Amino acid sequence: MLSETRGGRFEFDVLETNAPQIEVLAREKLLQKMNSPFIEQELLPRVMPAHGEWAPDRLNLLVYAYNTHLVKPADVPRSWQDLLDPKWKRRIGMESTNVEWFAALVESMGEKSGLDLFRRLGDNGVAVRTGHNHSAVLVAAGEIPLMLGIYSHDAERMKAKAAPVSWFVLPPAVVLASAVAVSRRAPPRRRGAFLRLHADRRPALLHGSTRVPAKPNTTRVTSLVGRQAQCCAPDRR
Repeated sequence: MLSETRGGRFEFDVLETNAPQIEVLAREKLLQKMNSPFIEQELLPRVMPAHGEWAPDRLNLLVYAYNTHLVKPADVPRSWQDLLDPKWKRRIGMESTNVEWFAALVESMGEKSGLDLFRRLGDNGVAVRTGHNHSAVLVAAGEIPLMLGIYSHDAERMKAKAAPVSWFVLPPAVVLASAVAVSRRAPPRRRGAFLRLHADRRPALLHGSTRVPAKPNTTRVTSLVGRQAQCCAPDRR
């Protein structure tokens, strides 16, 4: 999309993807501010960017999924140090694209301690894979007994299909918002209609799915806050 706009092609009015990718477009001055009372009234304020050029629509909780046939309940890690136990040698996988997750954890642990822990994890043998849904499938198939950093909705979808998958979280729980944005060149009438649809109907569209809407006072959002979730904020300069 950046290449297209730099080449003079502006072929989108609105888009939806992970917030860090949308923030790149905001910094390139390709988006317009989403001035709307619907956003302030309906959405979770703690994941809103200060500049207001995109709005969260759902939350991605990054969790640690395991195959219940290969990992006994008593062996489920209770701390980050547990992951360094020799019994996990070459039994752990990690999602390669979770840059924000990695940064949030290292910041929470302290840079020196955090980087040391991940180095030791690497020395213990970690299978690096790409694709959150693909990683969930690998856990369900038993190819990777324990996978770090997949989305909770992918794990829940596998569980709904009776796959031998469960998940847990080690503090801090890391939440990454997905978001919507409006092109700076979008016509005003389309922008207004989209904002109303986004605030009014988007949560309803997510109802019954395993995805978590970015609305306050819902059971799933409350549960994330209860886990002392750390919401990544890609708009910080």
